Amino acid sequence: MIRSLAFCGVLLSQAANAQYEGGYYLWRNQLHPEIQKCAATAPNEHWTKVSGPYFDGECSKLLPQPDQKNEQKIPQSR
Repeated sequence: MIRSLAFCGVLLSQAANAQYEGGYYLWRNQLHPEIQKCAATAPNEHWTKVSGPYFDGECSKLLPQPDQKNEQKIPQSR
């Protein structure tokens, strides 16, 4: 029961994050590694994230990732 509740919390967190980012992820079934699926959230606890986030539901176009080199650093006040 606790495991199910924890997984539900993970799903809700990932769903909210995917909606915020507008993204989909490529998931792999742990029981059948040859099976992959593109979705905003994992279908159940047997699926692990492979890559993402993507723009579309076909996992063909990655969302741009922030370039850490060009991020401005905020000066710390002393």
